[in-house]
Amino acid sequence: IVGMTGDFSIDSLVREEAEKYQDIIILQVVEKYTAVSKNQEHRNQLNHPSFAKSYSVLPYKTHAFVQLSVSLSSTSGFIMKTDDDCFVDIPKVMELLREKKQRKKLYMGRCYPSKPERDASKRWYVSKDAFSGDSFPNYCRGTGYFLSLDVAIAIASTGMYIMYSRTS
Repeated sequence: IVGMTGDFSIDSLVREEAEKYQDIIILQVVEKYTAVSKNQEHRNQLNHPSFAKSYSVLPYKTHAFVQLSVSLSSTSGFIMKTDDDCFVDIPKVMELLREKKQRKKLYMGRCYPSKPERDASKRWYVSKDAFSGDSFPNYCRGTGYFLSLDVAIAIASTGMYIMYSRTS
């Protein structure tokens, strides 16, 4: 699942790939990855305030992934979310999942306690309006985690209630 880049030529190539091989789902949000922009003009276009920052669209992409996974899944099992730059040891993952006695209400991955970043100049800044607590509940990092199908169904059936702030 990918968002759009805001660059017509790149978005057209991705759309062609998706239509030809049916291996990509394009979410109608613009992501900005200035680190991979080839030229200054393109970086300037992506820095325009009308483009969402790539991290602010991740919840939408994750929700779309869960909905799609549920629609394609059997009646039991697990789904795994991982980043495209992560290596997954499939035999080890299968062994871990087979050993799990609890096959319902499972949310498994590398989970950490975490505190919101309150420095507005940082990438992961979270305002008090967006989250007023001093620490987040433990959660699995987005690099990879598993959900049992019942948990995925519960997530997929909820609406998206996301508050984010736009910075210029």
